[in-house]
Amino acid sequence: MHHTLEVLNLKFSYPDGHAALHGVTLSIAPGEKVALVGPNGAGKSTLFLHFNGILMGEGEVRVCGLPIQKGLPEAEVRQRVEKALAAVDMSDYLNRISHHLSVGEKKRIAIATVLSMNPEILVLDEPTAGLDPRARRGLINLLKTLPQTIFASTHDLRFVRDLFPRTVIMDQGLIVADGATEKILNDVALLEAHGLEKP
Repeated sequence: MHHTLEVLNLKFSYPDGHAALHGVTLSIAPGEKVALVGPNGAGKSTLFLHFNGILMGEGEVRVCGLPIQKGLPEAEVRQRVEKALAAVDMSDYLNRISHHLSVGEKKRIAIATVLSMNPEILVLDEPTAGLDPRARRGLINLLKTLPQTIFASTHDLRFVRDLFPRTVIMDQGLIVADGATEKILNDVALLEAHGLEKP
């Protein structure tokens, strides 16, 4: 059976020599909902930038069984977004997006856009950042109903508790814990060791 997401011994250093990932290995099965938590500078964003080919380190990254290629050029991304917005009848939004929409609306549109492409996996970076409680609750309810595999990086541990059965903790470019959310979020010593607080 294929994994929706597979990362094998991924290492990455920035051009200035800063090593951000020290051999990350992770696999996520179809339909799993997994949270990625950890302090700033743990390498979470660096890891996520490998999923769309913006960064390419040593090791392997496969999404739905296929190796990741170099990221698409921006113009092509924009073209795809426009097509997808048209598909969900939100073209009118494209030009007003930056000015008049709340953060919650922007996130909903972004997710609607991606869902219109019928993906197997949603990879979300800080999905609840900047949301007020009502928008946050709406987002959680939306994500709960989706059949897709979801892998989300977040600082919001209550969001993790409410939505994700599995949690991965990253610190200093390594995965330091990976298991049942309930167990991880109740391990106060583990959380404190990695700059996290029990929700």
